[in-house]
Amino acid sequence: MALTGMLWTETFSAAERQMLVGSSFLLIGLTLFALLWATKLMSEAGMRLEESERLGNQLVNIDELSGALSRRRFLEELDTRLEKIRSAQFSGQPVDDFTLMLLDVDHFKYLNDSFGHGVGDEVLQTLVRCAGEQPGWIIGRLGGDEFAVIIDGTDHRTLFDAGRYMERLTKVLRQGDRTRACQG
Repeated sequence: MALTGMLWTETFSAAERQMLVGSSFLLIGLTLFALLWATKLMSEAGMRLEESERLGNQLVNIDELSGALSRRRFLEELDTRLEKIRSAQFSGQPVDDFTLMLLDVDHFKYLNDSFGHGVGDEVLQTLVRCAGEQPGWIIGRLGGDEFAVIIDGTDHRTLFDAGRYMERLTKVLRQGDRTRACQG
């Protein structure tokens, strides 16, 4: 049936018109509901994507076992600081010195073989946790049982703080239930 040139009042009965109007409102309502639902789903997907991106960045930047910066992220930080020093020296500006402390857990393989990997993991986590308690220290895991720490400053207090850190780390490890038997 062609509607060309005819009024819809002439084409449809009152009951048909009422049904068409009702169907139109129902279709508009369903369309609005679908749009709102799609908007909600897209918003949730965006939040999940942001969370996945954040977790991905964390996995790339943080060593999962120890909680230290990953090797890549630590070396980026070290390069940034070295570049700042080079730029400051080149332009005759004062330099923000720092101390680089390298840490290696002695006899780590023996520790893992004798006491189990769980104890070795705990030692690494304790090492990082104690370093993280020091203000301004940035610790990174270079690999295995090798760590590096960037410490702001180069004066005698920095060396004193590093010595206190080593004493505290030794004390904490000797007080731990699982690490008490480890000597060294």
